[in-house]
Amino acid sequence: MLLLTCAIIIFYQIYKTNVLKKGQRIQAIEREKQIAVFKASSSSEEKQKRRIAENLHDEIIPQLSVLGRNIEQLIDELVNTPYKEKLLKDKLLVEQVVAGIKEISFELIPKVLLNHGLIKAIENTVRQLNESNGSRIELINRTNFRKELPFTKDDQVQIFRMCLELLNNLNKHSSFTYLRLTIDSSDHHFMIEFMHDGTGITNEKIAILSESSEGLGLKSLKSRQIILNAEINYLVENDSSKINMKVPYYS
Repeated sequence: MLLLTCAIIIFYQIYKTNVLKKGQRIQAIEREKQIAVFKASSSSEEKQKRRIAENLHDEIIPQLSVLGRNIEQLIDELVNTPYKEKLLKDKLLVEQVVAGIKEISFELIPKVLLNHGLIKAIENTVRQLNESNGSRIELINRTNFRKELPFTKDDQVQIFRMCLELLNNLNKHSSFTYLRLTIDSSDHHFMIEFMHDGTGITNEKIAILSESSEGLGLKSLKSRQIILNAEINYLVENDSSKINMKVPYYS
């Protein structure tokens, strides 16, 4: 009886272990399928964004620039006429439209990133936000990479999109007066900390918002997290709030 009982216990433990391993294999397969779907969708989205950005840059902006030069020529020809003031306003409007299209084009395809890498693209974004919106954003780079980041260009684009989404959410909802971005790295992780003095949010609240119909940006953020196997944690503290993003890499 003792031997039989031991045999049953051993058999049960082996069976339980096999079931657990099978469940883990199924989860791993499902996750790989999910990642493959997200990657395919993201790749298609990036190609479409690139095409739109190139059309804006190569077709729309040059035409508007020609229009601006034509208006400028008319302004020089029209001296002391009622139309001159109107044309000056039209020229300013054209310049604003061109600047807006350039900004949209940059968001669609970050050429700074493709040419100079992720960190330069983040630095450029912070500089533009400080100049255009009067934001008070400080950027600290503590990374120890002497060469390029250990990510493919596609992965760097994904990380950059996540940074843009987080910055956009902070601008919209946190009402911060000061924001500090700290870029850091360890042996196997690339990290960005967003510390601010505005209204914070918790992981639990983010989970609820992600399930709502209005949480499209958060859903996109979640998809990119899955692709990169990244972590994002939202922390609320007494005098400041943080968002910590951590992306693993393999050197």
